[in-house]
Amino acid sequence: MENRSVSLKKRICADRYISLVFVAVEFAIGLWQAVRLISEKDEFALKRSIHAFTGALAIFFIFMILNRVSKTGKPFDSTVINYLRAAALTIIVGGVLPFFATMVLGVVKDSGFSIEIGNIDILIPLVGVALGIVSEIFVYGRDLQEDNDLIA
Repeated sequence: MENRSVSLKKRICADRYISLVFVAVEFAIGLWQAVRLISEKDEFALKRSIHAFTGALAIFFIFMILNRVSKTGKPFDSTVINYLRAAALTIIVGGVLPFFATMVLGVVKDSGFSIEIGNIDILIPLVGVALGIVSEIFVYGRDLQEDNDLIA
């Protein structure tokens, strides 16, 4: 059992560093898009900025999951499940927030209210829902792991 845990820690180490690099890149893209929104009044920069910031946060939750698994050696942990749920919620919010932010920006800018259904990106929230389903599978895995630990 101990040998498997050491092997798992070695495999996860590189993944943790790579995920931190992705967090930094996503955050930098989000900042760059926010600057473009302010300086150039680029409306699409708002959507890209929100996607980048929420992507950075979701990847940070993945980093936290990898960090927890590296420390405990167990992927089916309550903390891991909470991080998965947080990442799923972040992805769902990051998918629908640009639509509402663009709508509010249009109201503020034009003093008018319009909804364009074609601008709703449904794929990103669906990925968040799928990740939420995976977190529920992890709940079942945690229960099985606890039963196995009691038997062994």
